[in-house]
Amino acid sequence: MKHFWTLIVVLTFVGCNYNSENSAITDFIPNDTFAILNVANLESTSSNLVNNDFLQKFSNSKVYNELTTKLDNLNYLKPSENLLVCLSKTSNDSLHYTLITKYNTDLFKVDSLPNHKTDTLKFKKHKLFKTTINNRVTYSTVHDSIFIASSSKAILEASL
Repeated sequence: MKHFWTLIVVLTFVGCNYNSENSAITDFIPNDTFAILNVANLESTSSNLVNNDFLQKFSNSKVYNELTTKLDNLNYLKPSENLLVCLSKTSNDSLHYTLITKYNTDLFKVDSLPNHKTDTLKFKKHKLFKTTINNRVTYSTVHDSIFIASSSKAILEASL
């Protein structure tokens, strides 16, 4: 009977082992997201969107131009796994994106770019990066091996 209780105690402790490193990329989707694109190949998806006849009809609209301008910094991403592109609107009707994928060391390297600046910010226990490339700002962080970037600091903070 002693062995039975020992086994129960051991299994209880083993079963309660919690590892916070098991976050999924979907855990960081912003609350007010109205569209999510699951991108397997960023280069081909970008090319398909640029060459899409339907989307070209909207190329003169304010929303289309605002979004394509904000998404320019996507050109510097090199994801090794699927990438979620989440689109959100804020209370002042601004359109923002949030990018979520597994982190890898070559994911977002901008050090060699001539017109870039990176500032380090703090939010609670997180280190955030404000990266400006050609006057376009992206806020980013890595949490539990998940890379999260957004055109809005407030949306990024709310996702954490």
